[in-house]
Amino acid sequence: MGHRPARTGSGHLPAYGRLLLDVLRGDPALSIRGDEAEEAWRVLEPVLSAWERDLVPLEEYPAGSAGPAPRLAMPELRQDLLHEGIVMPTES
Repeated sequence: MGHRPARTGSGHLPAYGRLLLDVLRGDPALSIRGDEAEEAWRVLEPVLSAWERDLVPLEEYPAGSAGPAPRLAMPELRQDLLHEGIVMPTES
């Protein structure tokens, strides 16, 4: 008897189900190279550090909501936003 793929019934999977199926099939689009992972952490680590040190706010909001309420329409006027000079000091 040969291998037969499992059927999902309606033929429609929710997004997470499609993701899991693609992972099981070995879709290379779902993984990144080592240098990409290193670069992602290079960018992310200073942000996490800034949140940990209370240099910038980490806004919380209820799951499923539209997100935190806007406070100012023009981000360049916000003093609490993440600025590169605070989080990622330039190398001298």
